[in-house]
Amino acid sequence: MDGWTEEQIRTRSAGTHAFQDKKPLNISSNYTYDFQRRETVVFWDYLLNIIGKDVEYINLGEIYENNMSADITKNTQKGEKNEQN
Repeated sequence: MDGWTEEQIRTRSAGTHAFQDKKPLNISSNYTYDFQRRETVVFWDYLLNIIGKDVEYINLGEIYENNMSADITKNTQKGEKNEQN
């Protein structure tokens, strides 16, 4: 799942596209870092409570400083099943 750093959103400098270096990326003027964080939480709530009751998720990017999902996946133990309905 792609996202931007807090600084990129604040300065509206999205950088280059990961796969198409000539493709411009734009950050909407109403898009905030907090909004991106909420999107991430909603995404993981869906994965953990709706889709993945018996799925083990491995965040391969967890070690990177700007990985939006790291706080969630670091607190999800291997093999743990979410008991919320």
